[in-house]
Amino acid sequence: MGAANTEEQAKVFENRKNQEVITFKKSLSKERIEFINEMESNGRNGYSVLHKAFMAGFKAGKYAKPSDFVEDKLIWLFDGYIAKRYKDALCYAVDRSKDWAYSTSYYRRSFRSSKYYVDRVLAIIYEFHRRLQIDKDVADILTLKLDEEERAFFDRSNDWRPGGMSEYAIAYELDVNNEKVIKAVEDIVNGDGELPLQRYIIRGIVRSNNARMHELLGKLLVAARLQEGLRQ
Repeated sequence: MGAANTEEQAKVFENRKNQEVITFKKSLSKERIEFINEMESNGRNGYSVLHKAFMAGFKAGKYAKPSDFVEDKLIWLFDGYIAKRYKDALCYAVDRSKDWAYSTSYYRRSFRSSKYYVDRVLAIIYEFHRRLQIDKDVADILTLKLDEEERAFFDRSNDWRPGGMSEYAIAYELDVNNEKVIKAVEDIVNGDGELPLQRYIIRGIVRSNNARMHELLGKLLVAARLQEGLRQ
C-alpha cells in the first residue's frame, strides 16, 4: 500500500469516527454537551453542571470513588462517545487515578494525593475517547489484527492526533491478567512483537500492578544502559 493511499485510508477512518461522534452529540441534552465540551477544552470554559454534581456528590458522601459517578451519571458516554468494551478499563483507571503521580503543568512538581481530583478524572475519561478510537480487543490492536483502514489510522496516530491505544487500557488488561495482552506486551518489550516499543506501552506497564511486567521492563532498562541503540 502506497503512502498516499495509506494516508487516505486513515482519513476515511478518522472522518467516519468524527461523523459518528457528531451524530451522537446531536442526541444529547445541553447539560451533557456542556460536559463533553469541558473535557475537550481541558476545562478552559469553566465547570459544567455535571462537573459540579461530581464534586458535590463526593463532598456529600454519595460517591465513594469516581466509577460510582460514571455508573450513575455518565453511562451515556458509552452509547457513542467511548466504545462499550472499554467501560471496565475506564472505571478501573479513574478509580486508580489517585495512586498515580499527578501534575498540573511542567512548572509544578508532580505529587500524589489521598483524594481524587475531578480534572484528572475527566482527563482520563477524555483519553478513552481520544486514544481508543479503534473498537477492538486490546490484544488484537497490539498484534495489529486490524483491517486496512484501522491499520492506516493506527500507524498515523501519535501524541497530537487521535489514536488507537491508551496506557490506561494496557494497565487494566495487565492487572486483570489478560494473558493475550500480557503475551503481546512481552513480545513487544522483547523485540518480538508486531509493534516497536512505544511510550504508551511503557507507561501502561508502570501504571499497572503487574509485578511480572515490572520485572521485564526493569530488565530492559538495565540492558538499555549498555546499548546505545536500545537507549534511544
